Amino acid sequence: MNTIQTKDDAKTAGSKLLRTLVSSNLLLLVALIGPLNSRRIYDALKASGFDDAVVVSIQGWILASTVVATGLFVRAYLRKSNGAPVEGKLRPIISDGKLLLFWWIILAAVCLYALMLGLSGF
Repeated sequence: MNTIQTKDDAKTAGSKLLRTLVSSNLLLLVALIGPLNSRRIYDALKASGFDDAVVVSIQGWILASTVVATGLFVRAYLRKSNGAPVEGKLRPIISDGKLLLFWWIILAAVCLYALMLGLSGF
């Protein structure tokens, strides 16, 4: 069995991890603030008494996974910029960058919306 990893395998593993983190964050966000079950989820958590612990852990997960995904992207980008340009090899880093930028924009919009709700007295 061959267990030696090449640099290309490590790059694709980092790219897969980045996509998995951002996708799981998007799904978690849709589950929590989406129109289907968000109120029932919150009511069930509040009734069980675990609402504070779950909210803090979700906030920690989103913060940590976003920082990790951004670090993975920056590391891949810096490694890519050090090497010679190869035809057709820049596409995965561009798509990862677009996905990460999309997540950062959504995260900023949600934070601004929460700020505006807080300032308005809700």
